Amino acid sequence: MFGTPDRCVKMLRDVADLGIEYVLFLVSLGDMEHGKIIRSMDLLAGEVLPRLEPAPGPPPAELGDWRAV
Repeated sequence: MFGTPDRCVKMLRDVADLGIEYVLFLVSLGDMEHGKIIRSMDLLAGEVLPRLEPAPGPPPAELGDWRAV
């Protein structure tokens, strides 16, 4: 996923409408410059995620030991 914060919010809402509750973000690709990685993380944390509804249920950290599954 890439684009402006507005575009990313729309795409994430579209994904949520499909019933997907959790998304993993990979903010570093190949030999991407460190500054660009930090900027991507800042935009995601500051302008995208605050505009989304939290997923229902407990956050993944509270789901227990994944190795026990």
